[in-house]
Amino acid sequence: MSRLLRRSSWRYGTRHPLQSVLAVAGVAVGVAVVLAVDLANDSATRAFELSTEALTGRATHQVLGGPGGLDEEIYSGLVKNAPAFPAAPVIEETVTVATDVHRSLRLLGVDPVAEGPFRAAFDGLRRELGGLDLGTFLTRPGAVAATPETAGGLGLSVGEHLLLLTAGGEKRVVLVGLIEPRDRRQQLGLQDVLIADLSTAQEVLGWEGRLSRIDLLLPDGD
Repeated sequence: MSRLLRRSSWRYGTRHPLQSVLAVAGVAVGVAVVLAVDLANDSATRAFELSTEALTGRATHQVLGGPGGLDEEIYSGLVKNAPAFPAAPVIEETVTVATDVHRSLRLLGVDPVAEGPFRAAFDGLRRELGGLDLGTFLTRPGAVAATPETAGGLGLSVGEHLLLLTAGGEKRVVLVGLIEPRDRRQQLGLQDVLIADLSTAQEVLGWEGRLSRIDLLLPDGD
């Protein structure tokens, strides 16, 4: 049966060479498309994992809020009642560039003082902001920092403003410093992320008095 099939295929191929070539090419293109889609999906999944890892850091547990977030008094209570366990308040929301509604960014609001034990990206925030006066980052209205790659992709230089679309309406932020990633992994993880002081993020997002989550670092077994 297989010999008969080979003969039939060979005869058809010799009589219709163009159709045979097109058939083989069609199969090859189909396989290439499937592989390309798989690679693109794997790449997107990996990028998301790296970003999540960079933003969640070493946290072992999280206190999560619902759609309306958490009352920041919960964080104050944790710090007061369990001071031995590191805790960090976090605001994380997706925002859109007003001049390009197809461009989304992640706005991450953090407390630089509490961040040290959690995210390697923010260890020694003073140093990684490239000599920026930390007071500017903490007190200037709308102050954000980003990696050079993210800033370059937005066409932003230090001192320039960016208009964002948030759930609270249009908000203007200003790039006050650059964070230099320590390695390629961290660079990918912080891609398209704007980092702000917690109170700045609350103001930009209209989240005064609220948090997205509280990251905790607890000993094994707790």
